[in-house]
Amino acid sequence: MIYILMFLAIYSLSFCIRNLSGPFNTFGFIRNKLMTNSIVGVFFYELFSCPFCIGFHCGYMIYILQCDSIQINYLILWGFAGSTIVALFDSILEKFNKV
Repeated sequence: MIYILMFLAIYSLSFCIRNLSGPFNTFGFIRNKLMTNSIVGVFFYELFSCPFCIGFHCGYMIYILQCDSIQINYLILWGFAGSTIVALFDSILEKFNKV
């Protein structure tokens, strides 16, 4: 049961970072400032538009929040699981939006 909650938390975190404005437009403001920066703007644009990239980062962040002691092998595995979950959920939602 905890794994289902963690998978849903990974996708929710990635959805919030990529799509929502947040309270008082917090996420939107930070996202716009990062993407309009002349030095790192292209990097963050590509990061936010790639489900594998944002999923990897959300996966290991959720693992860090959940675990008591961090192990590097689980950190990497949760990153890969996060990229798979976000890419899978994005493709499912894209199929539903086409109908």
